Amino acid sequence: MIELGVLFILIVVALGVVAYRQYLAVQAIEDARRRLALLLTAATEAAETAAAAAKSVAEQAQSIGDMLRQAETDAAAVASARQAATEHSAAMFAAAFAASGALQDEDAAGAISRTFAKAGSRLAEQRTVHDRIALVTEANLQQDWQGMLARYEEMVEATVDDDATIALAMFEAALALSKLGRDAEAVGAYDRLIVRFCDRRSDALQEQVTKALFNKGIILSALNRIDEAIEAYDDVIRRHDDDGSDVMLEMVARALANKGVGLDRMNRGEDAIAAYDEVISRFGDSDLPALQDKVAVAMTNKAARLGALGQSDEAIGACDAVVTRFGDSGSAALRDQVAKALFNKACMFAMAGQAGEAMAALLAREGRGVAVSCAEIAGDSDFDRIRDDAGFLRFLMAHGLD
Repeated sequence: MIELGVLFILIVVALGVVAYRQYLAVQAIEDARRRLALLLTAATEAAETAAAAAKSVAEQAQSIGDMLRQAETDAAAVASARQAATEHSAAMFAAAFAASGALQDEDAAGAISRTFAKAGSRLAEQRTVHDRIALVTEANLQQDWQGMLARYEEMVEATVDDDATIALAMFEAALALSKLGRDAEAVGAYDRLIVRFCDRRSDALQEQVTKALFNKGIILSALNRIDEAIEAYDDVIRRHDDDGSDVMLEMVARALANKGVGLDRMNRGEDAIAAYDEVISRFGDSDLPALQDKVAVAMTNKAARLGALGQSDEAIGACDAVVTRFGDSGSAALRDQVAKALFNKACMFAMAGQAGEAMAALLAREGRGVAVSCAEIAGDSDFDRIRDDAGFLRFLMAHGLD
């Protein structure tokens, strides 16, 4: 039935969390690369400083013994610097590999496991920032949400002087609370992150704030606090309305789409359609796959809402627009939206008593790899008007109806 379209919308929200986690993985890798680049620069400068010191010693040394002793001292300093650099890189790569799923590679898994073990073997007061990042990553990877909370608390107690690390820990703690089913506490944790860093100019911190707002919206929606969820999505949109970066454009598109879902749930159909139309108009020309997915979902949701409002002709036209625009796509996600649009079209025709057109839409859907399901049709009241139609009964029997 058309209401199934709304149910599908709720499923899309859940899938959005999975997509968001993929987005977080990409950000973790980029952060690791940036930190590693800074590390390499620092190591180069340290090596140049050591070389200059050695040259100065060579010029001023009064004996070969003095020179050798100074060289040994310098070598120890360089070795210490290299060891620190190695530990830094290992911790950051551990986070990046864990987030990207690279643990499927046995060599990578072994290296990362050793990094985790080394960080865990140190006394809490001896752990570096990068040890703590590695341990949070390990808990996340193992889905040990209680462990993530404990690691976060350890980072706070250590008074880490690094806003990016603190923001990451606060975000992961909120995520862990949500995973533990402590949604109200998770909302509070996201709020603390947002309040603490909302006015910072750092792009990285602003991204973290935006992700916190978006996740807060998802949780509030799940708690049926729809008005508050929409406020969170509106905040995301306002913050990045003029942001041209791909990452933030995707966040705005997702926020708009979720806002439409929320308005749908509040039976504010016209407002929901306006939100879907904004997604379509703003991002319809984008070549980015993530944005195209959001456009397709918005178009399908719009069609479902038009049908729910009794605007059958407009709804059928909206379904056709999805098929025309994405029917030849190679993307599985876009093909799924085309299949849903065709089923919704069949529902529209069935409610209008047009059995032939309804069967044609179902066959078109079958031609795109989605078999006609008699059970699906039997459970959908949209088909009640044509259920006794002789032609429709023959159609169903040909597709397995007993």
